[in-house]
Amino acid sequence: MRGTPTAQAKALLTKSGILQLGTSKGVAKEWAKNQLREQGQPVTSASISANTGIYGLRTTQQYASVWKQLAVYARENFGLKDIERLAGVHVVSYLDYKAEIGLGRDALNKEMAAINKMEQALNKWAVLHGRNHQYDLKQAVETFREDVARDIPRNDMIRAYPNPSELVSAVPLGTAESLAVRILAESGCRIGEGTHIAASQLRGMATDEHTGKSVGRFSYIGKGGKLNSGNLSPETYSSLEKHIREHGMFESSQEAVRNTIRTAAEATGQEYAGHGAHGLRWNFATARMEELQEHGMSRDEALAQVSREMSHNRAEITEHYLRR
Repeated sequence: MRGTPTAQAKALLTKSGILQLGTSKGVAKEWAKNQLREQGQPVTSASISANTGIYGLRTTQQYASVWKQLAVYARENFGLKDIERLAGVHVVSYLDYKAEIGLGRDALNKEMAAINKMEQALNKWAVLHGRNHQYDLKQAVETFREDVARDIPRNDMIRAYPNPSELVSAVPLGTAESLAVRILAESGCRIGEGTHIAASQLRGMATDEHTGKSVGRFSYIGKGGKLNSGNLSPETYSSLEKHIREHGMFESSQEAVRNTIRTAAEATGQEYAGHGAHGLRWNFATARMEELQEHGMSRDEALAQVSREMSHNRAEITEHYLRR
């Protein structure tokens, strides 16, 4: 499909046959139920939804907005210019980004409903254009729902911890998960990037060119395949080097890391729910902004630098992390 993400989303909505404005949704649902019964299929809300279109103007506007945002995200982060090539990896990354900037569970559920309907529209589009291709974006949505959405609060919220230094100090030393917590807190990387580090990713000791302090660096592949690097305190970097020498690489269970953070949060009187491991990334953004500005950077300069360090394509994404 050609055109801008906006044009492609509009074409998919208006030309796939999914849009049924002016048609009775109730009648359509009854028809879908009868069809499912005749085919011996289970009659569930999900199966009915998969066999009905979009009937309301407000729903149309909401879905069109999500489809456009997903198309823009896939183009900017994966170089995907044709939404007919959308796949599960793009969907999971997009939803993770939405959770990352603080969307609550209710808002995320609306996004997921829109993407499920987008799959239906894409399948209709493929049939109309004689293409033998079946999309399976719903599986990606369910993967995200199971792995991430259950830990997110219902409403939008600031996900930074009130006292991250106390939380990290409450994590006992000596385990892989405790080292992972310090890596996440100091580098601002995502949990998947800070719990799996090979020897080839170690970049040695260096001087932070913005603050003059001594740091240890490791590289990692961020979202969209982008190469990035994280800064660690000399102590944490030394522990990481030692662990890799002894074990061949550094690896920690993400679930174990989350449990460790949860225990430390409870021990220091802080809420874990709604903050999770990702809360430390929010804390990093605020602390790094303050640090860079204390060393002479303007706010705009600091924002641009923190955005680069957090692998954000746009500074406005980082702005979400600076809400108080």
